[in-house]
Amino acid sequence: MLTLAVGLSPAAPVLAASTYYLEGTRIGNTTGHQSPQDFVTDMRAGAGLGAPGDFRQVDYPAAIGPFSSGGLQDPTWNTSVGQGLANLGEQPVAGDTVFGYSQGAVVASAYKGGHQANGVNYVLVENPGRPNGGIMARFGGLYVPLLDITFGGPTPVVRDPQPGAGATVDIARQYDGWADFPTYPLNLLATANAILGIIYLHGGTQDLDATALSSIDTSDPRYFQQHGDTTYYLIPTQRLPLLMPLRGILPDLLLDAIERPLRALVELGYDRSDYSKPTGAQLLPPLGAIFAPRVAAQSAPVAPEPEPVVDSTDMDSPAPIVERTRGLRAGFGARVNTAGRETESLDDTVLAGPADHDTDDAGDPGIEVRTPERPEPTGAAPGPVVLDAPGEASSAGPSGADTAPEAPAE
Repeated sequence: MLTLAVGLSPAAPVLAASTYYLEGTRIGNTTGHQSPQDFVTDMRAGAGLGAPGDFRQVDYPAAIGPFSSGGLQDPTWNTSVGQGLANLGEQPVAGDTVFGYSQGAVVASAYKGGHQANGVNYVLVENPGRPNGGIMARFGGLYVPLLDITFGGPTPVVRDPQPGAGATVDIARQYDGWADFPTYPLNLLATANAILGIIYLHGGTQDLDATALSSIDTSDPRYFQQHGDTTYYLIPTQRLPLLMPLRGILPDLLLDAIERPLRALVELGYDRSDYSKPTGAQLLPPLGAIFAPRVAAQSAPVAPEPEPVVDSTDMDSPAPIVERTRGLRAGFGARVNTAGRETESLDDTVLAGPADHDTDDAGDPGIEVRTPERPEPTGAAPGPVVLDAPGEASSAGPSGADTAPEAPAE
């Protein structure tokens, strides 16, 4: 019989890290989606985590009786979550990943709370315990006795993680009410939109591929944040759930026209500043948050206005003096106050200051235009003299953007 000395024994094989999958609540047809392993593989790939290694599905009820597939025969939410924790047990070791979807993310969050800094990683998809967004965090501590549902609060975040202590990826879909519930539920548009998001978005998350994450603009804090040991993704939703019932009924052009102002109102129901900050439901947003877009627009930097160019070679000329600002340009949609008159610029057009008004003395930051007194004419007055900026062609015609109006006779 062949034996090996201890000093010559071959190296022990390195086992691939395992992924423990906790499925979501079984409601309706749960077989119409891609396989759990494909779902896990796509989400991990999109987040840059690589293959799941040894895939192990944790068997637990995944129920919320009587609403789940087994009806009255199914256990309650709290019983189901507790069974998931018990079945996961102490199986995961350092380097392994616990992957939870929906109710499974609640189980994984509870497991993380009791097993921190042990080197286990977590991927939480549509997590009701997402600290700022999950419905279990919005109403943490709430208990519904009839259904035996405890809102368990936010998923823990390790603020100062140590190397090798494990990391967490939290993935939510914008406007899915389980994981992206409004901060201000009294915004009824936002709340109704989130409830419809549960219907139209939540289950379909299992069919997303890796590009749903890899295509996210990680420079936009609305969709990507990193805090402590957790990386947060928010998968954008292109059509508001409020409008999804109208698809196929109203034309897309009309839905697009409604979408933009409606989305702005819905977003007033959210505070997306920090997804790791446990944030319960609040009554109303601060006034600063409501008027922030207007303040930002009003405080945008404005280029200084150049001084008017006036020809002073012959101020005694009986001809009216028409002044024009050198190179003054206004961006699209900007408003320029010229001598007390507000003008809206629709494009990048050279604007001419009118010659028949003095500058408003009330502190208006408009274009200062002064017209010298015109002496009494002694004869036939020649046509108006247009003074161009250096390098521009003169034009005294009655039309064209660069022609200023003739000053009226006194």
